Amino acid sequence: YFGFTIDVTEMDLLISQLVAVYDQYRTTLTCGGYTQEVYEEYLSDLEAAGADEYLQQIQQQLDAWVAEQ
Repeated sequence: YFGFTIDVTEMDLLISQLVAVYDQYRTTLTCGGYTQEVYEEYLSDLEAAGADEYLQQIQQQLDAWVAEQ
């Protein structure tokens, strides 16, 4: 996939929502002070913020790029 670049121009709001969730949990997750419950809450919050939609948009872009190659 050398040469593929993600176009994020239409994902500003989505990305900012995901970054906000990450920022909320960053210290806990990166310092190892989390529990399974906190991790599951983090994943749930990411899903609520649109992580699946974000991944879907990137996959669509990748699929289109591969079809053009």
